[in-house]
Amino acid sequence: QLTRNDDYRTNIGFTNLAQTKLNVAVDVFTSTGTYIGSKGYAIDPYSFFQVTDILRKVGATDIDDAYAVVRSQEVEAAYFTYASIIDNRTGDPIYVSPAETATSAIYIPAAAHLSGANQTNWRTDLEVFNSGASQARFQIDLLERGQDNTNARNQIFLLGPGKSIRYEDVLYT
Repeated sequence: QLTRNDDYRTNIGFTNLAQTKLNVAVDVFTSTGTYIGSKGYAIDPYSFFQVTDILRKVGATDIDDAYAVVRSQEVEAAYFTYASIIDNRTGDPIYVSPAETATSAIYIPAAAHLSGANQTNWRTDLEVFNSGASQARFQIDLLERGQDNTNARNQIFLLGPGKSIRYEDVLYT
C-alpha cells in the first residue's frame, strides 16, 4: 500500500539490531509486480535510520499502490523495517508493518467500520502480498467479536507471484 502522489508520500525506516554496520537494499515494485527501482542504505550499529519519500528516491512520481522488498546480503544481518504513509495535508502517518512469508494463519486483532468521537470515521484496509514464486491461495475469515465463529463468513482468493492487492474498507466490502 505504499503511495506517492499529491496527497501522500511514503517513508521507510530501519533499525539495525547488530553491532556492525548494516547494508540494505530496497527494491520497489508496483502492486502488479513491475519493478520501479532500487536504493541502497548503510545503517550504523544499533541505530535507526529513516528515508523520506522512498518512492521518489527510486524514480516513482505518481503511484497509488506499490510494495518494497528490503533485503541484506549480510549473514549476520539483524534488523527491523517498517513504512509509514504520510498525509501531505495533515502530516498524519499510517503505519505499515513488514510482511513475512506466512505458511499458516495471520490474525489482525482489530478492524473497524464505524464512526468515532469528534466526527472521525474508522475504516480498515487490508493489503495482501504474495512474496512467493507461484500463485497463492488464501482465505479471509471474519471472526466477529462476541460471536460463535465456528462457521465464520469467509472468502477464498488467488493471487499471482510477486503481486499485491488492497481490500479497501475490508469489513464493509
